[in-house]
Amino acid sequence: MTRLATALVAVFLLAGCLNEQAKSETFIAGDSLCVGLAQASGIKSLARVGAPTREVVSQLKRIPEGATVIVCAGTNDMPNRLIGFLPAVRDVLAEAKARKQRLIWVGPNSTPLWWNPYSEIASELLSYKVKSFVSMHLVWARGEHDGQFHLTSKGYARLWAIVKEKL
Repeated sequence: MTRLATALVAVFLLAGCLNEQAKSETFIAGDSLCVGLAQASGIKSLARVGAPTREVVSQLKRIPEGATVIVCAGTNDMPNRLIGFLPAVRDVLAEAKARKQRLIWVGPNSTPLWWNPYSEIASELLSYKVKSFVSMHLVWARGEHDGQFHLTSKGYARLWAIVKEKL
C-alpha cells in the first residue's frame, strides 16, 4: 500500500472510531418522540412515552456528567396550555448545566389538535432559550407524520439526519 492509501485508511478508521465514541457519549431523554428517534438512531435512550418536560430532570440525573443529551420534550405539556412549561424548561437547563451535559433539544411537534398554537409558542420560546434547538415543525411540514403526534419511519430518519448534524 502506498503511504497515501495507508494515511487515508487511518483517517477513515479514526473517523469511524470518533463517530462511535461520540455515539457512545450521547444519550436520548424525553417523551415518545425521542422513543422513535432512539429507534431511528440506535442511541441509548431513557425517553418514556407520555413524559412531560418536568420528567426530563430525573432522566438527566441518570445520564453521565459531560454527555451530550438529545431531548424531545414539550408536546405533552401543550394540552395544559403551557402551565408549568417554562419552569420545567428552566429546571432541565439548570440540571444539564450542573451536570455539564450538552443538550440538543428537539421541540414540540405540530398537531391538528386544538393545542397547536401552544406548540408554536413553545417552539419559539425554546429556540431562544436553548442553544442547540431543532424544531419538529421542520419535519412535520413535510407530511412525514401520522396526522396526530408522531412521525413516520421516514420522518424519524429525516429528523435523525437533522439532529446528527448538531452532534
